[in-house]
Amino acid sequence: MSGFQGKTFGKLNYGRTLNDVRDEDHQRAARAKEHAVRYSKEQKQATRQRIIEAAGHRFKTDGVDGSGIATLMADAGLTRTNRPH
Repeated sequence: MSGFQGKTFGKLNYGRTLNDVRDEDHQRAARAKEHAVRYSKEQKQATRQRIIEAAGHRFKTDGVDGSGIATLMADAGLTRTNRPH
């Protein structure tokens, strides 16, 4: 047992083991996966096409330097939550 295990400093609880933390991470990931939105192949292809068209237009007008990801996604009508990863 390490010197910090089982001790509480402020709101931090050092009694948790590495396995406890891993289990919590797996549970959190499983909950997130349950709520994940699934898109059809056609929807994904349509989104890719919108991004490509928006990027082509932006590159022609502003060049590569004026074409950040946030700008391209906004041009394609996408938000941070629905941009492809």
